[in-house]
Amino acid sequence: GSAGGAIDGNTGTRWATGTSQVNGQWFQVDMGALRSVGQVTIQTRDGDRWDYPRGFELQVSTTGSSWTTVASGPGFGWKRPITFDTVTARYLRIVQTGSAPEWWSIGELTAYTAAP
Repeated sequence: GSAGGAIDGNTGTRWATGTSQVNGQWFQVDMGALRSVGQVTIQTRDGDRWDYPRGFELQVSTTGSSWTTVASGPGFGWKRPITFDTVTARYLRIVQTGSAPEWWSIGELTAYTAAP
């Protein structure tokens, strides 16, 4: 699926690597303007529950060229809220830090100002 499938509000669509998971794969979102963000939720499609990242870093940027890691951790299942101290950012990037034979896919990525 296309990158737009991960941010279209439809959990039936997705973005996917199309290859096995390896360290260093990433997915980036340009929110179009500076935003206050304190939580990101990443969800796989119902039929793709094994396509979650086996490890991750969540990074933010105001410029798209200099990144700050605001959260990291081990892999997670079908849906994962990632909460962190609220920051101002325009760009979000999730970096895959694990490996697995399954593809990495995102059915829906949602950013929140703070925990909903």
